Amino acid sequence: EILTVGGFDSYLVETGNDILVKKVGEMTQFESTAIGGECDNPTDPMTLGPIECDYEGGWGKMTVDQRKRSVMLIFSNTPTFRARWTVDCTIEKHGEPDCSSGRRLAFGGTSS
Repeated sequence: EILTVGGFDSYLVETGNDILVKKVGEMTQFESTAIGGECDNPTDPMTLGPIECDYEGGWGKMTVDQRKRSVMLIFSNTPTFRARWTVDCTIEKHGEPDCSSGRRLAFGGTSS
């Protein structure tokens, strides 16, 4: 997945994160560098942390730190912003691209 967004003041990512960050014109692109599954999707953006996942498809059990797969954007005095969410169907099932799984994008925080 790739989140391309603009209009924010700054961003925070965890040290040793699974995100590639680059500028694209006036926007910033945050690209996932790790494969995930439904088991590592957060249920609350305010309580991210390490979790145990048992992935289907032969990946097996592993510990995933949700903080390393998240980005926090800081906005101030921003009534609107632009964002684009891009998803690629690169995981295959039975030799065919599998685009059937959903994606999760969570917003959380407080307003001023």
